[in-house]
Amino acid sequence: MDLLSYGDWQSDRSLSESNKFMLQQKIGCDISFLLGKSKELVQAHSYMLASRSSVFFAMLYGPFDKSDKPIEIPDIEKDIFEQILRYMYCEEISINEDNVTHILYAARKYGISKVTKECRSFLEKNINPDNVCVIAENAHIFDEEELFKMCLDYIIKHAFESIHSEAFTQLCQSCVTKIIERDDLPLDEDHILECMTHWAKKQCSRQSLAVTEENQRAALGDLFYLIRFPIMNLTYFADNVAKNSKLLTEIEKINLYTYMAGTNKELSDIKFVTKRRKSFFITCTRLGALEKANVETFRWRTGELEKLDFKVSKKIEIHGIVVYGGRLEKSNYKVSAWLRKHDTDEVIADCHSKLTTTPEGITYRVFFRKPAIVQANKRYCIHLQMKGAKTYWSEEGTTNVTCHDVVFTFLDSQEYGNGTGARRGQIPGIIFTRYPRNQTS
Repeated sequence: MDLLSYGDWQSDRSLSESNKFMLQQKIGCDISFLLGKSKELVQAHSYMLASRSSVFFAMLYGPFDKSDKPIEIPDIEKDIFEQILRYMYCEEISINEDNVTHILYAARKYGISKVTKECRSFLEKNINPDNVCVIAENAHIFDEEELFKMCLDYIIKHAFESIHSEAFTQLCQSCVTKIIERDDLPLDEDHILECMTHWAKKQCSRQSLAVTEENQRAALGDLFYLIRFPIMNLTYFADNVAKNSKLLTEIEKINLYTYMAGTNKELSDIKFVTKRRKSFFITCTRLGALEKANVETFRWRTGELEKLDFKVSKKIEIHGIVVYGGRLEKSNYKVSAWLRKHDTDEVIADCHSKLTTTPEGITYRVFFRKPAIVQANKRYCIHLQMKGAKTYWSEEGTTNVTCHDVVFTFLDSQEYGNGTGARRGQIPGIIFTRYPRNQTS
């Protein structure tokens, strides 16, 4: 096309708009690329690329053999490369959940640090249990170690939701290994067995194999030995695993029975991991957002007795509560807390301690002297007294909160609780662990 036919396109455009126009219309392009496996053609300006990327500068102006042939880039697709070009020409880029890991890879490859930061910021804001495994798999493929670590840490913090997501079944064996081998994975082994079985079935389907237990075991390979059968309760293992599953061979079942029932564990012939996973604490948050609470939503409270009732859908162990601290200055408190059965008023856990808070802290964890078992669908009461300066409180509460497949239902106390209730007040969270119903004590 005759360049003069464009007319005066420069006068009313900014520098970035002019750059973008020249790229889109391929005006004066002097370098070509073949992108992806299909080798799609993209043209650009070597001067612009060299001015925005040290990698392109070395590639185009360094002491390398020059060629008029298009440069092949098989590991980046055309649409991703065009996003990178658009950023270099006019600092515009469209990052979304589908392309973020691909753009991050390209930005790292060509040393475009601002795009790298934008991608990481996008991931931190948008990562969730449904997409974290997808992001982790792409991070593994593109050798993004920091991103993979961030995903792995997120999965550990949101284990139940992440590992039960459909995206978990899309992970490669290497990624699954990195998750399942973690000692701090906060799941019961029956849930891990369930998820690994589901993953193996999906692997069989992808390979067009019959979904038999023999093929599932083959798909799992050495992953199977990361399922910690030895730490299961013997009765649970016998009634729910050994009896119903053919994934284990008869010899493996005998060895596991011998290990679990025996007293000399070191002599048992067993290949499975025998180390117990580390204990962990889960926080059910009912008010605001822990550690990131908007201070504008808080008001002052006097240090009187706060009362909150609740029920849970499953048997759990409660280890403590989360409390709000003071706002304007460093504050010292005498904290007393009690966990009571609603029907008998029996105290099943308590603490009496000192707490120092700062204006930056907002929330603090207070642990009972000993954890208490809370039964499903029974009503319990938390009483809290903080003697000291006035504290934050919140009016933005949720009465039903699902946390690691445990549903907490918060209720107003039948006694006056200084304003604390199902949707407001103090006690923004409860610290608990899932009751280890299938593990040895």
